[in-house]
Amino acid sequence: MKSPSLSQLRAAVLPFVTRSLRGNRLRRYTLLSMMLAGLTVIIGAWITLSPGGFERELRQEFGMEESRYERERQEFTIFADEQEDFEEYLRARAELATPGWNPYGYRADELANRANEARALVHSAVLSPAPLERRALAAHAQAALAKHDALHPAGLPNNHWDSWSFDWYNDRDVALLQTIVDAELRPHVVRYESPFGLRDALRFTGVLAGIGLTMLTLVFGPLLVGTQMAQEAHENTLMPLTGTGLRARDLVLGLFAGPMTVIAIVALPQAALLLLAATFTGSLTPALAVLPVVAAASFFLSMLTMLVGLAIGRRRTPGVIGIALLAALGGLAMIGLGLGFSIRGSSAGVLALLPDAAAIHLVRASLVPPEPLWTYATAVKADTAIALGAFGVGLLGLLGARALERQLSGVPGVSLSRLEAFCAAAISIVMVSRAFPVAEREWNIEEAFYINLGLLTIPLLVTLMMRVPVGDIPARMRKIPLWSIVGELFSYVALFGLVTLLSLRGTQHLDDLFHPIALMYLCYTLVLAALLVIRVTAVPASIAGRLWIGFCGMFTCMTFVHAAEWADRGSRMDLEDVFALFHVSPVLGLAQLGLTVVVPILLVRAIRPPEAPSKPEAAAA
Repeated sequence: MKSPSLSQLRAAVLPFVTRSLRGNRLRRYTLLSMMLAGLTVIIGAWITLSPGGFERELRQEFGMEESRYERERQEFTIFADEQEDFEEYLRARAELATPGWNPYGYRADELANRANEARALVHSAVLSPAPLERRALAAHAQAALAKHDALHPAGLPNNHWDSWSFDWYNDRDVALLQTIVDAELRPHVVRYESPFGLRDALRFTGVLAGIGLTMLTLVFGPLLVGTQMAQEAHENTLMPLTGTGLRARDLVLGLFAGPMTVIAIVALPQAALLLLAATFTGSLTPALAVLPVVAAASFFLSMLTMLVGLAIGRRRTPGVIGIALLAALGGLAMIGLGLGFSIRGSSAGVLALLPDAAAIHLVRASLVPPEPLWTYATAVKADTAIALGAFGVGLLGLLGARALERQLSGVPGVSLSRLEAFCAAAISIVMVSRAFPVAEREWNIEEAFYINLGLLTIPLLVTLMMRVPVGDIPARMRKIPLWSIVGELFSYVALFGLVTLLSLRGTQHLDDLFHPIALMYLCYTLVLAALLVIRVTAVPASIAGRLWIGFCGMFTCMTFVHAAEWADRGSRMDLEDVFALFHVSPVLGLAQLGLTVVVPILLVRAIRPPEAPSKPEAAAA
């Protein structure tokens, strides 16, 4: 396959880009992008600088600001939200310095409670032996305590602080004691204001812009591309496009470039805000790394949604497909948003599988202070996972474009060659193995192996779908290399097993992993899974057929669970556990035994129905 020149690429995408920007749409999209950028700046400044309670909670959720309770305790301060409360606190604080003060009112009671808390801490510090370098502070604390007790010999009302565990070797306790002694056991009163300035507002605006850039490129971009493909397929306008002299490759590039041009116009100011904030308030390198990560992931997700739209668009309306795609892409984005901001070093490898989380993590690394629990080794692990994931999804996107090109050409056959499918499977295996290394769970290798294999189920079966011949030829006339396709699935799983064994580096705890019953169930599950994929891809199904396929899918999942259970506890199980439903009921056990034999036979017969006798043979009969 020759690489297209720049002029060929321009000629391929220009009609579709022109269609997306026809009329005054370019002006509208540009105005929308400016409005969205302005809204991002306004929201960023509002959340960062506003003293309101809602904004403060948002800052605390993003990890920007310490909780109010912790700040009040460590700074020995009472924050007042309203001016009236502030003045009442000040009056109570002034009265606290008068002998025999009796607090009256909610604000005065709160201030007295903080004073009692401070006295309990100072009293505990005075009673504890202080180290030599801190004896001067201990003397000041004793003097401040004596002065306070002289003013209030009977103590303040509502004193619930009988004792306090003070540690002279705890720096936070010592710093708090110093603050209390300097304030003479009277809490500071401060009108609450946001602790952040314009620099922090720019930083948070960059964070919001990074989130917006991720959502636009990884949710709305693939959504528009997939919905447009579904609309073209549903309205049967792909055939006229192929008659315009455009090649199938040109159609793939054009149908991708048209909607993505709109997304690029809207997302460009968000990228500019992110880079601007990273330049002046953070680190520029992670912010720059966001761009290739979202570009590769957006290309891959767009190819995937185009394949979905082309496959389902002829039978379902674009609106239904768009809603389903939005739910799937939005769900992944929400998971990525949560993981990207809160991921820990032990799970950094998952960034290889979730580009949304990888992009958000890079935004966080660029603009938000780093996680203190992270070390250099875990940072390198995260960066390696992100680089591997971006490279992997980029290659998978190219393979998806190749499959789309073959499907749009209208030539009957497979969507991916054997080598291309094997490469796609290998990339998926490497990414999953990097995200969840089996070697890091040596105490239960069998469980880790089957969890990773379960995660690989969808990408491997989708890859296998691309190996099933499709086209306009009736299903009964197609020649499907049934057992060759089944063998390819076995080769994918064998490659995964080899990668796992190489990563274990001589670990000897593999007896149950290669238990004969576990291997038998695994091989049986692979055969069922391959037959189901061929059945769904190559043979049209009625309503009853779809119900049967669903039942077979659940039965396949049950056999996979059997394989995992035998691999995990095979050395402690007996032959009577081969068909587990016998433990529930003999009838269910016989049903399981019968289905084990019948299901693959019926699937094969559905894929390769018996040939009808010719007319002379029928007449002779």
